[in-house]
Amino acid sequence: MRALLCGCGQRLEADEDGRLCDRVVAHLKRDHLTDYIDYEVAREMVTSRAYKMQYAVVYTNGASPDEEFGLEPY
Repeated sequence: MRALLCGCGQRLEADEDGRLCDRVVAHLKRDHLTDYIDYEVAREMVTSRAYKMQYAVVYTNGASPDEEFGLEPY
């Protein structure tokens, strides 16, 4: 998963850089009302500012497997 943070605070994410470029162009045209953006400018933005994003595993009930080895209550 690749992501890019726009200057307005909106996080754009996609599976690959090509789709992320499409989302950047669509976001800038829709939310920033600019028609001067083209695919090459979006490609430069993605190659210079995009980052890899990973989701963390969340345990149910807030308990992780390591919590069972904690201190015993008295």
